[in-house]
Amino acid sequence: MRITSRGAAAVLTTCLAAAPMALLAAPPASAADADVRINEIESNGDPVGDWVELVNNGTSAVDISGWRVVDNDVTHTPISVPAGTTLAPGAFFSIYTEVGQTSGFGLGGADAVTVSTSTGTQVDTHAWTAHAARSYGRCPDGAGPFVDTTTTTRGAANDCPPPAGGADVRLNEVESNGDAVGDWVELVNVGTSALDISGWKVIDSDATHPFAVVPAATVLDPGEYVALYTEFPPPGFGLGSSDTVRLYQADGTTQVDSFSWSGGHAATTFGRCADGVGSWQETTVATRGAANACSPIRVNEVESSDPASGPDWVELVNLSSAPIDVAGWVVKDSGETGATTLPSPSVVPAGGHLVVDALLAGLGGSDAVRLFDSAAKLIDSYAWTAHATTTYGRCADGVGTFKTTDAATKGGVNDCPGLSTVPWLGSQTVTTVDAAATFNADASGLVFDPANPSTLWVAQNKAGTLWKLVKSGDTYVPAKNWESGRAPKYADGTGSPDTEGITIGADKAVYLTSERNNEASGISRNTLLRYAPVPKPTMRATDQWELNGILPALGANLGLEGITFIPDDDLLAGGFVDESTGAPYDPATYPKHRGGLFVVAVEGTGLLYVLALDHTKAVDEVAHLVATIDPQLVTNAGPAGVMDVTWDAELERLWAVCDDSCDGTTVTLALVSGAFVVDTAYQRPAGMPNLNNEGLAIAPRSACVGGVKPVLWADDGDTDGHSLRAGTLPCDGLATMTVTTRPVVRGTARVGKTLRLTPGQTTPKAASLGYQWYVDGLPVAGATGTTLAVQPSYVGKRVRVQVTYAKVGFADATASARSLLIKP
Repeated sequence: MRITSRGAAAVLTTCLAAAPMALLAAPPASAADADVRINEIESNGDPVGDWVELVNNGTSAVDISGWRVVDNDVTHTPISVPAGTTLAPGAFFSIYTEVGQTSGFGLGGADAVTVSTSTGTQVDTHAWTAHAARSYGRCPDGAGPFVDTTTTTRGAANDCPPPAGGADVRLNEVESNGDAVGDWVELVNVGTSALDISGWKVIDSDATHPFAVVPAATVLDPGEYVALYTEFPPPGFGLGSSDTVRLYQADGTTQVDSFSWSGGHAATTFGRCADGVGSWQETTVATRGAANACSPIRVNEVESSDPASGPDWVELVNLSSAPIDVAGWVVKDSGETGATTLPSPSVVPAGGHLVVDALLAGLGGSDAVRLFDSAAKLIDSYAWTAHATTTYGRCADGVGTFKTTDAATKGGVNDCPGLSTVPWLGSQTVTTVDAAATFNADASGLVFDPANPSTLWVAQNKAGTLWKLVKSGDTYVPAKNWESGRAPKYADGTGSPDTEGITIGADKAVYLTSERNNEASGISRNTLLRYAPVPKPTMRATDQWELNGILPALGANLGLEGITFIPDDDLLAGGFVDESTGAPYDPATYPKHRGGLFVVAVEGTGLLYVLALDHTKAVDEVAHLVATIDPQLVTNAGPAGVMDVTWDAELERLWAVCDDSCDGTTVTLALVSGAFVVDTAYQRPAGMPNLNNEGLAIAPRSACVGGVKPVLWADDGDTDGHSLRAGTLPCDGLATMTVTTRPVVRGTARVGKTLRLTPGQTTPKAASLGYQWYVDGLPVAGATGTTLAVQPSYVGKRVRVQVTYAKVGFADATASARSLLIKP
């Protein structure tokens, strides 16, 4: 019996007591048994009898012939699924536990159901303490927790009750035009309880468009925000200049909220003011995933316990391009006494900050700051439950959520922890490029063959397998005689290295990193191994470098991950400094090395280590530590972490990769003053889920087509049966900076006066600024600072200034302030 659709499943399961149905002519594709889950249980009330329903969450059919179902009574004989029963992707299957069975059993008020394969391997189980009023079912199907369903739906999708507090989830912000990645919709939980919104759906005014779906396991805490791109993954939909956004629960029919607009896109975004409950208006700036910027003036940083015993203070920021006088505005703490009214004038410069440090009420360890305008309207607020070790500040400055800063920056841009990320600089969509079940799991490092970018080398950990793949159409498949990969061994021909990282050296050999011998997996053994790939089932390392003496002591599964090779010429051109000597790198210092240095990534320290590897006639070789690099990648749990590293010769950057523990953040590092330093942190492509990507490969320039070249990721988790995903990077040019606050000229435009520039801001923050003043379109010689003295020759002419923003790894951005007409 092959169940191919939900409708068919509902009919076929009623015939289960009869003889098994015919097998399909073609066998189904294999799939993980774990994709099949218990989905619904009826223990009391069905007129026929008790039953259990299964669902296939996977993308391939699963043969469940002979699978066993039993309750919590070990004396009961398990019932078996009839031979020839195949469960198609997304299909349902139900089985009565006491009707049509040779020795069946009923399900009790306090009972359990366990499902196992024909060999006895447990697949899923669920226990309960009382009969459900109707049935117990997963909500959403196959993935969510068990709840008491609204009605029983044997052989079909569960009839799930609305989640408690579902009305507390609101549309909060809409970006329909202008985001660097694509259109998006933001949700917020205005309730007091966390809500699982997995599978909730968003659609625009066109009912023929596909839904944008909230990812599985999305739980929204009280006051938390989540944003959803509507165009990724494809096909998606864009939002028009006159459109509607509608939010539905997972069933796709229960509407929760909607918002409509007409007459054009917002210059920024549309957002609720106040968040979640207020009316819709154009915001000051987009604040995806954070509180809406409803006013250009915001609370930006708070000091409630100055370590130098100074006064408490509150910093305001102005997100607009014009100065704003906030005289008469009021700052309050969590109480109603001791309100501080701002004196006249109290000007917050365009794009600048104003500190209020004459507070009439001090700020406590559990307190709040509330900002009201002169009409007593609440503009912004922030509350906390304990003093910050430094200060609380918005990250990013002016627009982000409040975090504990790295240091107080009274009157300046906030010193935020971690990296400020920008959208991926290549394509936002990714595609799977390996055949299903090529790896099954544990694909880790990967590298393009420098001599032939149609060839890809992949290191697989645990199994300890080296793969050579070649491109076939849009897919990479094992090369001839590499259908099962190769089994790398240590130099003495023993062991099973836990190969994680891979690169190609100047000698065209394959270099693998291993953090342990899988035959003694509890013992740390960080080893670098060289192989000359040959078509033999096993491969013995020609050279090996034991690195435990160089690296810090590490757990057995926290050692070497990625590896890359940097030619000497690239290091010399960049002015690389050898930390072991304190002098510029000299290849002659390492006479036995071979053409360049290797960089390895270590998971447990989150650092990169630059190594010179001796290449001699010996097998056990010597490695020299040349430098240590910090890619500044921090996992969501707190510790540092790095999974792969690769050298991009064309961009002259190292790329360092973190997996799903860092939400897929990737950084580039440039050589600055002799050391590799982070210059840009990139988000994963918007169309790629947060996968356990442990490998990154960037194709050489020879692979460029249409101005882009491939980039590949290796997913250790083999999500949906695939481990390799491909995107693109531009062949030419760098990422762009966005001018978020335009420059503004202040002062009196008259002869003898001095004009002063507020330079504005960019995302990411520019590392350096350049200035040029113009009079009637002509540059003023030597006028390259932030001030300009107005000369008599300027009368009747227009003066403006252009700002150039620069940052390593980014194309320069420019913006001009509004011109001023000079008067006598």
